[in-house]
Amino acid sequence: MFNNYASNNTGGILVFDLPDIPQQGGHHIRVFNNKSVNNNTDNFAPEGNIVGEVPRGSGIIIQANSHVEIFDNDIGDNDTINIAVVTYGYDTDDESYYPHPRSIQIHGNRFGKSGYNPDLETGELAKILFEISGGDMPDIFWDGILPLPQIIFGQPKEDKIVLGDNGDASFLTINRIEIHIAIF
Repeated sequence: MFNNYASNNTGGILVFDLPDIPQQGGHHIRVFNNKSVNNNTDNFAPEGNIVGEVPRGSGIIIQANSHVEIFDNDIGDNDTINIAVVTYGYDTDDESYYPHPRSIQIHGNRFGKSGYNPDLETGELAKILFEISGGDMPDIFWDGILPLPQIIFGQPKEDKIVLGDNGDASFLTINRIEIHIAIF
């Protein structure tokens, strides 16, 4: 996904992989040279719809995808969060579905202000983030949720989230052990 201008949405760019649909297994996605700014429209999706959980003011959300590279984007003026990397958090009978994001690279982006008016009414993401950050919302958030074997034995190096060269962007995760900060 490149050369797009996402503005006046609830969430600017959503990179989701969902269970129980004919085509899934999203991977090897590059998001670059985009502007995702001022996405502060109230969420109007029907209740029960997964996009109905997206908080107003989300620049980019990566959910349950692998090999995603986010680079050379302008992201800012989003009320809740500039970038969130999250696990699909609902039960599913789809045995082939993998709900955790893995092998995510976020580098070389330019961040503007965010988190100044978080949407605490829609879904759980902003509420959790607001609580663990003490109201100081970060530019980049990873929920840090891993499958049990990776919690016990560690996450494979190739599955880790990699951050680098994002200026003075702030970062927050629930599980700091599995982060790899790279110098690009």
